[in-house]
Amino acid sequence: MILSIIVPVYQAKNTLCRCADSILSKRDIEFELILVNDGSTDGSRELCERYAQQDSRVLAVHQPNRGVSAARNRGILEAKGKYLLFVDSDDYVEPDYIQTLLDTAETYQEKYGHIWCNIQTVLHGYIKKPHFVSEESIQIFDRCDIMTLHELWMDASPCNKLYRKEVISANELIFPEDISLGEDLIFNLKYLDAEKNTGIVILSRPLYNYVREDRESLDNRYIPNLIQIYGRVHQELSDHLTRWEVGEDAWKKFYNICFYNYERILRNTFDKKNRVNCKIKLDT
Repeated sequence: MILSIIVPVYQAKNTLCRCADSILSKRDIEFELILVNDGSTDGSRELCERYAQQDSRVLAVHQPNRGVSAARNRGILEAKGKYLLFVDSDDYVEPDYIQTLLDTAETYQEKYGHIWCNIQTVLHGYIKKPHFVSEESIQIFDRCDIMTLHELWMDASPCNKLYRKEVISANELIFPEDISLGEDLIFNLKYLDAEKNTGIVILSRPLYNYVREDRESLDNRYIPNLIQIYGRVHQELSDHLTRWEVGEDAWKKFYNICFYNYERILRNTFDKKNRVNCKIKLDT
């Protein structure tokens, strides 16, 4: 099996068909689509089963609701492919998403261990210009460029990256299940650290469609433990930057990101949804 595509599914009845159909339209390559139903109660479970019955490439897996990281981890355990892709059930992929990533991996795998593609955001039917823009069809980076890629919103998502199952299994990599923000970035940092070929090939053309409808942004929701979450993410980033011996410019970008995140923490702490009194907020 060349490829496993893992889709965590939770209350996705209205979007799963668009997602799954965009993947299953590719019929000239061997892959499996693993739909991990994470305790849905809206009919998504039945939809996953229907896809599994209608298409032999689909495996429907069900578990109690434990969150998106647990669903992805379950998919990793079930996966039989040499490579892994992650797609969110809200989103959809371009027709050549699979083929292009696999072809690029086969072309560059001897020298570059990481194959990424660009992402475009879809909001109310309109496509927004990607953060990463280049006239070149591919761009080459190294993991030491991670803060540049972080500024371009390229590093955090698992959905624009092709992973080698062997690297994940050999290093026992999993998505952290105890946090609900920053878990994807932590996983990606550990994967960057584990893969011996540190080069990153980025395909400039957007192959993944990130759909923003019905998704609550960080700026619009209150997260009680945001300071602890960002503390952990900052520590993970700092540890990896130190290990990779990045230059001064990367450290400047790191501290800029920390400052930006602490602004978010302040806004979050004083959000009207935070019902504690002002003194406790100040102490926090």
